[in-house]
Amino acid sequence: MTAATGRVFGPKPFGGDDAIPHALPTPLGSSVQVYRNWLLGVAHGATNAVAQAAGVTDLVSLGFADRDNVADATAGASHMVARQSFVSGFPNSTESNDAILSSDIAVPCYAVDNQTVGKKSNHGGTNRSLLGLALGIDTDNNTPIIYPGPIGWLLGKLAMMSDASNVATYQIVDAAASDTIAERAVMSSKLHGLVSAIQFVGAAVAANNTDYVTVTVSKRDGAGGAAVVLGTYDSRAANQGAVTAFVPAAFSLSAVAGALNVLETDIITLTVAKGGAGKSLIGAIRVITKVG
Repeated sequence: MTAATGRVFGPKPFGGDDAIPHALPTPLGSSVQVYRNWLLGVAHGATNAVAQAAGVTDLVSLGFADRDNVADATAGASHMVARQSFVSGFPNSTESNDAILSSDIAVPCYAVDNQTVGKKSNHGGTNRSLLGLALGIDTDNNTPIIYPGPIGWLLGKLAMMSDASNVATYQIVDAAASDTIAERAVMSSKLHGLVSAIQFVGAAVAANNTDYVTVTVSKRDGAGGAAVVLGTYDSRAANQGAVTAFVPAAFSLSAVAGALNVLETDIITLTVAKGGAGKSLIGAIRVITKVG
């Protein structure tokens, strides 16, 4: 093949002139029977679609079937058109804390089975495949508005990552229970977002109102401004209390307006103070943000 020196034939607009096709022709796997409006997916690296199902994980979402189709024993011999568009009408999950809510706008949603939608990636030990994005509830039929299909699936992955970004981490190992740390900068990413959680994960820490540890995570503007507290952990029983070994212990986040907004230019800092004989900290502190 040589480079063109003049006018060439134009590319074929796949799926019409829409920037994002609303449907994709999809071959089905061996003996896969699907019906109209069933949710579909395809395994990474595979070609042939299967129905979404409970316990089936790591499928790339294809959308939903546009018709009933007859199964064929030969993989790829039977074809389906998978539709991908903003739709409602699929049943909402009835599992605890799993239903899509009207406030769930642009959040990842998952296939509970071949027709049901939920917002948990796992329920009761059963993993699920990411389906796409949820965009609240359609008040006409009281079902989730969803965007399934490859584009919705990709956007769902991006939303999932941006809503749980580790903007800063700090590994801490006290040589002695009385060790303290003067305010110091910790490694952090240049991301603009809202702090949603700060956690300590590591060895157990017993609650004690006499011998205790206090950890303060703050931000500075990188231009000489004062420290603004993001959150604190205090091992006294009246505050955050004990840490169970390797169970994330949540910091108390600042309630000051705007304090939890972190800019790309902000510097994250950490201070560790001890009371009485102190308490040893062995583990990691992580600051989690929703990227804005």
